[in-house]
Amino acid sequence: MRVFRGLWADEELHRLRTHPRVLEFFTRIFGEPALAHPMFVQRNIFPQAGNFDFTTGVHQDRVHIGGATSYALWMPLGDCPREKGALAVAAGSHSQGILETKVGSGAGGMDIAVPIPGTWATGGFEAGDALIFQDVTVHKALPNRTNEIRMSFDARYQPASQPVADTNMVPYSGCGTWEEVYAGWSSTEGQYYWRDLSLDVIPLDRSHYERRDAQAFEMAERGDKAARDAILRIIQRDKSAEKRARAALLLERLD
Repeated sequence: MRVFRGLWADEELHRLRTHPRVLEFFTRIFGEPALAHPMFVQRNIFPQAGNFDFTTGVHQDRVHIGGATSYALWMPLGDCPREKGALAVAAGSHSQGILETKVGSGAGGMDIAVPIPGTWATGGFEAGDALIFQDVTVHKALPNRTNEIRMSFDARYQPASQPVADTNMVPYSGCGTWEEVYAGWSSTEGQYYWRDLSLDVIPLDRSHYERRDAQAFEMAERGDKAARDAILRIIQRDKSAEKRARAALLLERLD
């Protein structure tokens, strides 16, 4: 996390995702000014080894991003052949809407609970390549079978006139305030760019997480260790002290 916080605050990385050519590209798609979500994810995927599999599982972004329809721009930092953990999408899955989820070890402690629609498509990426897809497109990463860390980032974009969830307006969890993020930058240009826009910021729809938590508690009460990842997420991130305490007791039982 110490390494990650420094990488997430990197000035060049932030300026890459808000580069004028990137914003112009999405503006052409939307037919109106594009908003780059202030929050994005920089990822460092370790090689798969033994029982440690850091691969990002099958998921859709909408349940985690909320707000209006958004588009992800996934870009590897450097070359990323398939064996290094390239991203794969289920082509056609974006037409199926939000799929039912269940407790699991995937993004947000959830797995998709129904058969995956569409046909899996992937390939190798070179530095400068990017993959763009809608927030209900089912996607996953391939395992990193090299001896190097796969570095990438995924930023998200939407029409600036449409609602954006409040969780997309703050720095990544654990990375401090925007003031702390910007403290090491060489220039103030482009900082707080979203303040110049008249945005409709709304609360994140947490119904998917609430269902996940209820399922996880029920599973953990039965001693089902498949609930462990979701229970850990409740302990680490939930705002309710009561839920965190209950999750901590259940984690002790599971372990």
